Amino acid sequence: MQTTLINVLGAGRSGTTMLDLMLGNDNESFSMGEVCAWFRPFREHHFTIDCNCGNPNCEYWLALKGVDESKFYTHAFTKWNVKYIIDSSKNLSWMIDGHSWAKKQNIEVINFIIYKPIIDYIFSIWKRGESVDAALYRYKLYYKRFFESGIDAYAVNFDELVNNTDTMLDVITDITKQSKVENRHQFWVK
Repeated sequence: MQTTLINVLGAGRSGTTMLDLMLGNDNESFSMGEVCAWFRPFREHHFTIDCNCGNPNCEYWLALKGVDESKFYTHAFTKWNVKYIIDSSKNLSWMIDGHSWAKKQNIEVINFIIYKPIIDYIFSIWKRGESVDAALYRYKLYYKRFFESGIDAYAVNFDELVNNTDTMLDVITDITKQSKVENRHQFWVK
């Protein structure tokens, strides 16, 4: 079975988690969130790896604890028996390393980069208590680093995804070759 890693990139608060969950919302796919945090923690809560379900012995994650980062995707595909894994780690060095590991293990990789119009992004950060200057800095820094990396990715406009969800998901799943499923956007059901 051909397996595909779908990376969802973008500055924090750009809709990466939402797109990750939508793409993972079928029986052939699994949404993993920000896997990078398991292996390269950057916040205090990343140092204890537990599933969001609250069960410390969650069957989905327990078998993957302790797996070397270079083998994580291969083990995850085997454990979950899916064709698609979606990773919304925003960390560009993680994604570059993931490409290398995937290539060695015959895993196809497709990248999407989601973005909000700058004014919407700034408002999203500002309403959470950060300054406009901080929001502008984060936005510019992330996308500048992305463009400098030379990573190939399909661009997804957050506003288009929200306002024309089904149409945009049809376009995206045509690229990924995922099955068309009704109500893919209702990720909260799965």
